[in-house]
Amino acid sequence: MGSKKVITESADFKRLVSAGDFYVDKSLFIYELIEEKKFLSLITRPRRFGKTMNQRMLSAFFDRKENNRHLFEALELGNYPRILDEHCNKYPVIFLSFNHLEKVNYPAFQTAVKNMMSDLYTIHEEILIDLSPKDQTFFQQVLDKSLEWDEYDLTLNKLQNFLYRVYKKKVVILIDEYDVPLHSAYQHEFFEDALQFFKVFFVTTLKNDEHMIQLAVLTGCLKISKESLFTGVNNLIVYSVLSSRFGKYFGFTPLEVAKALSEFGVDHRLEDLKAWYDGYRFGEEEIYNPWSVNRFLQEQETEFVPYWIHTASNDLLKKLIQKIDSEEFRKELGKLREGGVLEKQLDENISFQELFSDDDMVYSFLVASGYLKATKISGKQNFKLEIPNREIEQVFEKLLNSLLNDFIKKGKINTFIEAIMEGNLRTIEAILHQALKTSSHFDLAKSYEENAYHMFLLGILFQYNDNFSLRSNRESGYGRYDLCVKERQGKRAAIIELKRALFETDSLEELAETALDQAIINEYKTDLIEDGYTMIQRYGIAFKGKECKIINQVIS
Repeated sequence: MGSKKVITESADFKRLVSAGDFYVDKSLFIYELIEEKKFLSLITRPRRFGKTMNQRMLSAFFDRKENNRHLFEALELGNYPRILDEHCNKYPVIFLSFNHLEKVNYPAFQTAVKNMMSDLYTIHEEILIDLSPKDQTFFQQVLDKSLEWDEYDLTLNKLQNFLYRVYKKKVVILIDEYDVPLHSAYQHEFFEDALQFFKVFFVTTLKNDEHMIQLAVLTGCLKISKESLFTGVNNLIVYSVLSSRFGKYFGFTPLEVAKALSEFGVDHRLEDLKAWYDGYRFGEEEIYNPWSVNRFLQEQETEFVPYWIHTASNDLLKKLIQKIDSEEFRKELGKLREGGVLEKQLDENISFQELFSDDDMVYSFLVASGYLKATKISGKQNFKLEIPNREIEQVFEKLLNSLLNDFIKKGKINTFIEAIMEGNLRTIEAILHQALKTSSHFDLAKSYEENAYHMFLLGILFQYNDNFSLRSNRESGYGRYDLCVKERQGKRAAIIELKRALFETDSLEELAETALDQAIINEYKTDLIEDGYTMIQRYGIAFKGKECKIINQVIS
């Protein structure tokens, strides 16, 4: 066990490095940013992939109020003394995190913005005395939150100007989670209001202000541009998960993971950890999920568990998959879940308006959000898409199971039960086929266990037992039937016997007939007749992967 503590509850760069806690050195990110000479950058990565930690590192490096040279001299950046001499703690820094702007309505969003800007202005309150009376009034109104709302979209631009004039130095602007409030606004139907606010908020600050900005770095999960969020900001350079630049600075590289596991004495678990948390690709870099690796080092559980998927809600992803009602899309999701690969064109620009109608836009969203790995296909504009690791497999499994539950709740189960009672094979097959395509809990596409199908069908029927009694594996006649459904207040019932294909060449028709013959020969109807049921359906159902065949015989 390593002597260093693994801290996952905080992204406080200074605290980690000062205390000597476990930290993977990403300080050369600063060197590359400076040498890149691009004063305005937008970097998109999935959640919990080190965006906030790197933003905190940039703040600690550039902020003129700090004295952190000794921290960076001990890191890899210390090999570049010129960078330290010229830039370390030399600039006024504006640091904002939009993480707390995730609100459910526009008034709550407005209040959160007022609180955020008041806190920011408080950090820079020392310049108040050096401002003109008019600017002092504006500054004070932001501090006490009495400024008119129509002026809040200018507060970032105003502060940038104040700092530049007082210190006569260019300003470093760092904005983390820039897209969080727009995600929330879209989900809660005040997107246009929030978008109009941020258009002015960003553009008035970033447009043609290179003479006042030393460096501006925005980080988030998605590049939102088709909605014209950055209209007029001509110098914005975007570095997405598909870009070759900065790939190794967000997430852990294989070398960094191997070194960490060795330091903590668990290097013998590398192969399993790789299967669970590796598999991402940012540009040309192979990347591990840093949050899950850190949590593993912190907990060192006997079994690997999905850490990252519990760091935020997957509601938007679920809503997307529910909304796109396309047979082809469902087949593609099933193919991914079964370990398959898709070939798709991707768009780095995410349009919320198009998310629910454009399958390809959804795949771009899945890649940007960390649910799929994208590998550029040589000589093509397309990318190879696949699930990166076992942790994300569980995300897809939970989502598809959730869709099955929704399918059950939407009333189709009523139609299903009634079709079983009446012997309507066409309706039974149609609904069962749809449920099979949606389900993944038992990995039915690969399953050769009859019990998997038994539990699958039992799970569906169990959801609706107010008017029907459901029995499983009970003795009747000369054997045990698989399933029996009977009316509580009626005379209708059904016996269901299941079979599954052992080989691809097995005939579903023949297996279904074998199942029905078993129900007939073993007289499974005996108890039902004794109980007074007068209309009894006997079913033989055969399964192969996500295919099925149903035949029946009625006793009346």
